Amino acid sequence: MIRQPAHYSQLAIRNVAIARSGATLVEVLMSLLIMSVGIVSVFSLFPVAILSSIKATQLTNGKLLEENVVEMLRTNPQILKIPVPSSGTDRGQWAANTSYSANDVVTPTAKPGSCLPSPFLLYYCTTAGTSAASEPSWQISGTTNDGAVTRWSPVAVENYVVDPLGRYFDITAYNRFGFNGVTAWTSGLARSDGGYNTFLNAIPVFTLQDSWTAAFEGIPASIDPTTYSPRTEVTFPTGMALPNVPANSSQARVIFSNLNGTRSQVAYLYSPITAGSTFQVATQVPTTMNGPLRIETFAPRYSYFLTVSRQPFGRAPKVSAVIRFNRAYNYSDEEVYDANFASNGTGGTGFTASSAVAGALSNDQIRIAVGSSEPPPLLQEGNYIFDATNCDWYQIAAIGAPSTVMGSTVYDITATRSIQTQTPETNNASLVGHAILMPGIIKVFDIEL
Repeated sequence: MIRQPAHYSQLAIRNVAIARSGATLVEVLMSLLIMSVGIVSVFSLFPVAILSSIKATQLTNGKLLEENVVEMLRTNPQILKIPVPSSGTDRGQWAANTSYSANDVVTPTAKPGSCLPSPFLLYYCTTAGTSAASEPSWQISGTTNDGAVTRWSPVAVENYVVDPLGRYFDITAYNRFGFNGVTAWTSGLARSDGGYNTFLNAIPVFTLQDSWTAAFEGIPASIDPTTYSPRTEVTFPTGMALPNVPANSSQARVIFSNLNGTRSQVAYLYSPITAGSTFQVATQVPTTMNGPLRIETFAPRYSYFLTVSRQPFGRAPKVSAVIRFNRAYNYSDEEVYDANFASNGTGGTGFTASSAVAGALSNDQIRIAVGSSEPPPLLQEGNYIFDATNCDWYQIAAIGAPSTVMGSTVYDITATRSIQTQTPETNNASLVGHAILMPGIIKVFDIEL
């Protein structure tokens, strides 16, 4: 047996004593610091992810509505019917062997494969008579002879907007697009209803039908399809409070189901639900549909309207669809601001009238002036500006710092493309441009028809 020196054992004991089994406070604090940096970085991604998700949802629904708009116009081109001035009598499309009077107004028929009249002009009857058996060769200038007597004179189509939702959003029919405060802008573009003469009639056509929200769910006590036939009365247990729901097929519906959930039926309210535990739907519902019932209301989140910009020589117009999210239907959304659209002219002096927006601009710049009594516009990159004089849309690429000129706040805005129609190089203040900046616009796209 080999004996080890005494100092060797003491050394081993000493080494065991100084061996550590934990971490120092400094190491713990450093670990916490590194971990907190990582956690903060991860947390900062959540707002970005939420905003990106919202934007993606809006763009997806906007694309769905875009496809709906294109197909709707191809199947129902009368939505784009040209508004006829009050000086004439609207007679629609020209028809053969028809008696016309002076000041009657017609449009040519659409050519095969087209949705629009060709040429895209209005024609006033200047000499009364009966039209020929076949459509005349329409002249873009001068007089068109139609049969032995009738004469037609062409009139250029003005720019206009197809917007029944905006036209009928309250009890007043707003025939012009744009507002100065709460007053309709008398110089605004004509606002057509596209053939839908009420707000409720326009909802199914000019909105995306995906915005149904459950207002109430429950199991009815009884369903009576006979007493009030062809209506059905639905009764809930006493004390079960029903929501206040308007009765309109475009804004409220009731979804019935049987007890095992294998069948369902949709019906619309016959009268508003205001109080009590009983209501009626407009159609007959079998008594077997006595399972869970759901009342849904419709709040149109995605809607659209159309702008129609005339082109020279009777050519087909430029039609743009504007898709909006949660349109508010108020005056301030269509506030009209004085604007200078890239005025520079040949002399480089630009719009020289006594105006807050006067001056020369580059060919992709827009200057707007916001008066002290005007509501502040929604100015942010990616939003859209509407040239309310020339019926054209521009997307914002950059916004300059505001300045104060003649008591107004002035902004110089850079668009993502060149300005198509510039504000004249003149000192005539009445020729100032006009801009509308509407909130909630998801996308503006041109439609090929």
